Amino acid sequence: MIFQLIREQGYTGGSTMVRMYVQPKRALRPSKQTVRFETQPGFQLQHDWGEIETVVAGERCKVNFAVNTLGYSRRFHAWAAPSQDAEHTYEALVQAFRYFGGVPRTVLVDNQKAAVVKHDRDHRVIFNAGFLQLANHYGFAPKTCPRSVHAPRARPSAWWAT
Repeated sequence: MIFQLIREQGYTGGSTMVRMYVQPKRALRPSKQTVRFETQPGFQLQHDWGEIETVVAGERCKVNFAVNTLGYSRRFHAWAAPSQDAEHTYEALVQAFRYFGGVPRTVLVDNQKAAVVKHDRDHRVIFNAGFLQLANHYGFAPKTCPRSVHAPRARPSAWWAT
């Protein structure tokens, strides 16, 4: 973009010189700050799935992993699974409750099918029956990440990688 702009203003040099000039200055740009959502201790756990491709026993494969992060301390629990289905989502949460030694008041999920069936016309969340049973059994309130009315269904996010 910078190269195009200066070219329009008469620059006749190559793009390599522009890159060499701009590259050290990129580090001087202010970074985008992440706004963290803080909670009280024991209030919220955020559940999300991620996946990576790696080599296991000499063969390339996809590994799914659930990451459960406490909202107050940012302590997290990661658990690998063969798929991101409902059964493994619920197991990942149970494993996290055991690891943390308790259950938070709310569990925040990313609109995944294992937890959320749909959002109705009034923007209310229709939770998966199995997820509601898990919530009732363990005593947490299910909650979803805010979602724009016009936004497509989210793919697994990368909040864990930031």
